[in-house]
Amino acid sequence: MRYIVFTIILFFVHCLNAQQYTFRQLTQEPVKKTKTPQIAPIPKDWGDTSVTTYSGGSIEILHYFVNGDQYDNIFNPNPTGLYLNGQPFTYFCDTEKEYRQSVSMPAEIFEFSYTGRNYVLVMSLRESNTESKYKCYNLFDITNPKKIFQTSFPSVHTGEDAFGDFNFDNVMDFLVVVVKKPETFVKKIAGAYTIYAYTFTPEGVTKQLMGADNGEPAYIFGKGDDNMEKFVVLQHDWFIPLKDSSGVALTKNNIYKPYRPFEVKDDAIYDENGVKREKKKYSILLGMYDDDGGAKELVSELKTKKVGVNGHGFDTFIMFDQYGPSGIKWLVLVGNYMTKVQAQKALDILKQHGYTDAKIRDLTAQY
Repeated sequence: MRYIVFTIILFFVHCLNAQQYTFRQLTQEPVKKTKTPQIAPIPKDWGDTSVTTYSGGSIEILHYFVNGDQYDNIFNPNPTGLYLNGQPFTYFCDTEKEYRQSVSMPAEIFEFSYTGRNYVLVMSLRESNTESKYKCYNLFDITNPKKIFQTSFPSVHTGEDAFGDFNFDNVMDFLVVVVKKPETFVKKIAGAYTIYAYTFTPEGVTKQLMGADNGEPAYIFGKGDDNMEKFVVLQHDWFIPLKDSSGVALTKNNIYKPYRPFEVKDDAIYDENGVKREKKKYSILLGMYDDDGGAKELVSELKTKKVGVNGHGFDTFIMFDQYGPSGIKWLVLVGNYMTKVQAQKALDILKQHGYTDAKIRDLTAQY
């Protein structure tokens, strides 16, 4: 125990003295590759499907790609995917696993172990050219080879340093690096990226990590090279103290602009605790009320019933409509989705549970 405490103290001292950072400095123990499966010398063909076998890994890995003149990289991509230990998987490039990706050949495959669990990573380019800024990670938890879990995400960064335990809870996390600026960063700057943290639980669930103080996404906004191998911190709300390029300790700063909980004039959605959440594109309108009492009662009803996928419940939100003919209304929304397909799945489940008046709302078009 004394050794662990001493190691953590040294880690924090090192970070406090750092002016330029790498991802390895953000986690106590970096990830190390354990195996690198290689392409078997003789490819296979299943009719019009090319099959590549990878050997040298802990499990059987097959990559398939369907050939044909009817396919187009943009309008009708070639069907492609993976078989891991006989289980079929599709390539994605987002944490919601909604945007399927056509991959002619993965750019890299390797295995690693972390916090007592085993993983295989398949990395590909988001666009079919070597100049693609974004890379697509498809990560598989193969701890139980008979029940493999998958998560996916895009990032401008490449390599095993994207994985680690960044909030020190002994669960494997990963970092997403995107071209985006926090609302609260007012200066104009080029070559800067935002780093978000997600956790990948042993149950196969992907969750974005939030700051402990405000319930908003934990993040680092930094300037570095195109791959963010090294970067200086411009602004952050992270799990450990960080310094700017001059060595001055940075005060944590929220990712969103200041707001008041349930501010009627703010075009935003809030969770049931009044915390602002980033609005995506689609949600389900479940109810409309004249005050907060009815809205909160409906939210409580959903939480009690645990209506949702596999009984885990839906995320619920409250939003205001101040433009209707009847004055300001409190809207109860279910889910916060990027695609209409996701919203439709949620709507079907809600209607099965008796919420027949629920309907899909396009948040960007109507507000």
